[in-house]
Amino acid sequence: MASPVTFTLALLCAFLALTSGTVINKSVKRVIDLSKSVARHTVTLELDCGGEDGFYFGIARVNASAIARVSAQRTGSSKQVEVRKSPKPPGILPPKEGAEFWRVQFKKEQTEVSITLKIVEVKAINSFPKAIQKQDEPFLVEYYGNQHFYSPYETKELTTTVKLPSHSKVEDYSHKKSGKLDGNELTYGPFTNIEPFSHKKFRVHFSTGATFQKATRAHRILQLSHWGGTLAVEEEYDFVNSATTFKGIYSRLDFEQRRPTTAITAISALIPKAAVDIYYRDTIGNISTSTVRVHSKSKLEVEMKPRYPLMGGWKANFYWGYNVPLSAVCKQLEGSDSWELTIPRAQNIRDIWVEQLEVDVRLPDGASIVSVSLGNKAIEDYELSYEAANLYLGGRPTVSTNSVNIVTPDADEELKIVYNLGTSNMVLQPLYLGAIFMSVFLFSLFYVRLK
Repeated sequence: MASPVTFTLALLCAFLALTSGTVINKSVKRVIDLSKSVARHTVTLELDCGGEDGFYFGIARVNASAIARVSAQRTGSSKQVEVRKSPKPPGILPPKEGAEFWRVQFKKEQTEVSITLKIVEVKAINSFPKAIQKQDEPFLVEYYGNQHFYSPYETKELTTTVKLPSHSKVEDYSHKKSGKLDGNELTYGPFTNIEPFSHKKFRVHFSTGATFQKATRAHRILQLSHWGGTLAVEEEYDFVNSATTFKGIYSRLDFEQRRPTTAITAISALIPKAAVDIYYRDTIGNISTSTVRVHSKSKLEVEMKPRYPLMGGWKANFYWGYNVPLSAVCKQLEGSDSWELTIPRAQNIRDIWVEQLEVDVRLPDGASIVSVSLGNKAIEDYELSYEAANLYLGGRPTVSTNSVNIVTPDADEELKIVYNLGTSNMVLQPLYLGAIFMSVFLFSLFYVRLK
């Protein structure tokens, strides 16, 4: 029987082997972009995989921040690499609470590889102070992060660069010995020979001119009409300006003389160039302060102005919509009665963080669902209901999906729905109308004859 000392040494060796693994981070270059309302990380990794078919990496969350999106691709290429969330690296108990882990998976074993990770972090840039009394006070925010790359592997060399907004005034930043401020860039490192799970917290306090657009809830409704050949899109928002809360006395005169950087006076959205019948309303009624202009060869820009400027902490509820030709987003699969609808999952408003997004796609009466997918992944937990409508006996089949922490333009996945719809189903509406008119005519004829 092995002695307690031998058993303890065996456990220690096993833990060290699992912690370091065969993967080594040869070079890590991190760029944290804080120029907008969310933090965007770009991490370029040079790895020695030692014949492994993937690797793990982690993010040690600070101050209840949340990860909205993680993607991976070969450095210098647009080709995406599979990345999925993992509870933790097998057999490893990470020393940092609140950490989240992902695994980048290759199709075959690798030796040396270069990967670029893109991470979107919300709830990370926070107002400090939390409230202001004057409209013209500067908009100050703070960010807490990790100087190192949170990884279960040893890192040979690492540099972290924090990009701040242009013309930003840095009030303060921590670890001045390891950090260097040059213009609007704060650089930590280079560091060498970093242990696994290394976490060295830093803080930066700075001014920003970014708008902090947030929706606590957004509801997209897309309704198809094969008979009319249109797709009707409507979006409803519970909108809030999540900048520093304004608790002073609002003066329109002071606002016009010197507009505060925290105020939101217009909301911009991009829609297809073929869009028509654009509208913008709230609970009171139609809002006429909106402008439509050409943005590019394929897009229109809709600028919607609220009824009043939205100061920090102020809220608004509104909805808007438009119609596009169905042929632009839906096609019939060759040699079958199946149709494929391809639409963006996310909303159209630019640079907005949506805490909860609901998407309802209302298909024609008689349609049957074949598959629902987001990007290249099938969705199995969608909700299927039937929406009552005029001239529909069974109701419109409605596919509903829910998402959290959606940030545009990063959430660019496409929602694809394949459904069956026979030609006979498309002529049911005109047949119903014809039957109704014929019944009215016959009833009128019979009634006149009786008199």
